[in-house]
Amino acid sequence: MDEEAIAINEGAELVKANCLTCHSLSSKNPSPRTDAPSLDRVLANYNSDSLADDFREGVHVGHPDMPDFDFGDRGTDEVIAYLKSIEKPE
Repeated sequence: MDEEAIAINEGAELVKANCLTCHSLSSKNPSPRTDAPSLDRVLANYNSDSLADDFREGVHVGHPDMPDFDFGDRGTDEVIAYLKSIEKPE
């Protein structure tokens, strides 16, 4: 398995553990929280580099009561790789 595939798999695990309480994976299914975009649409609203920088720097992302996450540098890269892998164009 190449490095990109490993990063995507690790990102999927981080997303599963931290994000699916509020977000659905696919826009084909409603998110558990109605104001949370599906994860395949997140990058339609956020530039991936800016989102990664915000996570790394501890900048609050999303709605006011969205938890702040510290995935670390590697984890952030893995989450972004996963989001890119499932991204659906508008």
